[in-house]
Amino acid sequence: MFLSFGERPGYRTGQGLIAISFLIAFSFFIISPVSAQLDQQDKETFARCQALHQEGRWSEARELAQQLVAKFADAPPARHKLVFENELANLNQRLGFHGEAIDGYDSCLSMVTEIFGADSAIESQLKNNLAALMQTLGDFETAENLNREALQLRIAIEGADSEKTVPAMNNLGSLLWCIGDFAAAEKLFRDGLAIRKQKLGAADLETARSMANLSGLLFY
Repeated sequence: MFLSFGERPGYRTGQGLIAISFLIAFSFFIISPVSAQLDQQDKETFARCQALHQEGRWSEARELAQQLVAKFADAPPARHKLVFENELANLNQRLGFHGEAIDGYDSCLSMVTEIFGADSAIESQLKNNLAALMQTLGDFETAENLNREALQLRIAIEGADSEKTVPAMNNLGSLLWCIGDFAAAEKLFRDGLAIRKQKLGAADLETARSMANLSGLLFY
């Protein structure tokens, strides 16, 4: 789906478990089917925006993302508009503009259904991203609901025993660990580990990540 599907590993501080948000990474390839709607300046602006984002120059990147979003504000839902609004939401989240980030992710979720139809992998990942933000803000109930919805989408798309479903399982597991539901978190981590061992092998890096998740929970 031209996306990078990440997981949110957890680490502990004196204040408890903190979720590290792995923001969705849209590839510019998602724009290619409709690139005729973009001029060369738009493409160059977005490329510069992404480069600044990766360099950690988030405020500068945000200014460029705002320009792109404003330019297409009145345009109908389209892939490039989705990419630009998601980029801005990512940057708002990183910079602490949480209300604007939530609005941006909500807008993206509305567009996803119109562009890709119901039950897409992109919708699942956007819900995971929004869940991570809500978890950071302490709204654990909303975060859990979003994580569960994202997992159900992945199961419907990939199957319950697919290695592509494991990141969503681990995201929900991390949230449940955070709120103290250790038994449910352990089951998700164990199930995810078993799937990765079977599908990817015991020596795979993703399997090692699942082992680390489970080990961290059991150690705690």
